Amino acid sequence: MSAKSKPVKVYIFRFLILPISIIILIELLLRLFLYLSLNTYLNNHIPDLYRENMARVVLGPTPYEFDPICYYLPKDGLFRGPNGQTSYPQDKNRDEVRIICAGDSTTYGLAVGYDKSYPYLLQSLLRKKFPQKDIRVLNAGYPGASERQIKRIFQFHLVKYHPDIIIFRKELFHLSDSYDVPQNSNIVRYFLWRCLYESRIFRAICVMTQERYQGYPLFLRAYDFIMYKFSGLDKSLPNDFDSDFSIIKKIASEHGIRYVAAVDFVRLTAQNELINDCLQYSEKDLHPVICTRKSFETELEKVSSGEVFVDVEHLTEIGTSIIAQEVYQFLLDEKWLGFGSD
Repeated sequence: MSAKSKPVKVYIFRFLILPISIIILIELLLRLFLYLSLNTYLNNHIPDLYRENMARVVLGPTPYEFDPICYYLPKDGLFRGPNGQTSYPQDKNRDEVRIICAGDSTTYGLAVGYDKSYPYLLQSLLRKKFPQKDIRVLNAGYPGASERQIKRIFQFHLVKYHPDIIIFRKELFHLSDSYDVPQNSNIVRYFLWRCLYESRIFRAICVMTQERYQGYPLFLRAYDFIMYKFSGLDKSLPNDFDSDFSIIKKIASEHGIRYVAAVDFVRLTAQNELINDCLQYSEKDLHPVICTRKSFETELEKVSSGEVFVDVEHLTEIGTSIIAQEVYQFLLDEKWLGFGSD
């Protein structure tokens, strides 16, 4: 063996093989630690806060599956049902009116049962009003979903269910995504993202830094870096990206979806004041938007905020009922159902 080749091999071992081996070892030890902690008697001795964070690090078994375009998707179906996530036939009955309510955990109804979520309550109101009609309201709310993720799930999955009406409830003005989405252009990017997605080390780092990166989580930062920077695209977005609702309406139009409406995102401030985003929509002349703030203000004159809000944005049954009633009245007034409002 030559003197020249030996340093090269030492260099490869020291700076390539050894670091990779250490990372793999840490990954395996972390997986073993999490399994023993959460699946044995040790689980009973872990404080709730730590147990919750440790559970977030563990990926399997999980109700979600990896998706390179939409971040993740529910394994058991795109819609909330009485017993968890479920699927529905993509093809409708001939006379069926299908409404999809898309959003995050506030649409899902994270703080209430399935039959108290606003999509279910909306369906109940419509079926009571029109008992002879075949009306189905599907709950496409995804806890923890970003605006970009909801847009992409709608663009690549929900449109296949042929809804007549789409109701969005999310702060769409923060949707940092374009109409065109790069797909399958670089297999290396998807491999890198899959490795990170499956890594317990990366998940642990994300959980530990969640307080520091609340506005832009490390999980999304890594995804954006891999999917955009590595593909040669500039992450900085053009100024007209504040017209996000127009993108949603364009996608709907191209798939034959007749009606699209947004519901304002009402929340409480630290001072217990009510705010929403209706003004942002109107300033950009984006419509239609169903504004629920006045109804919330009226209700808060009767009861305490704790009876309407579980936290700053998640709602009790009283809150979800307000949204359902407002959307219901809007659909009747606009005659989007095709039945009239009589």
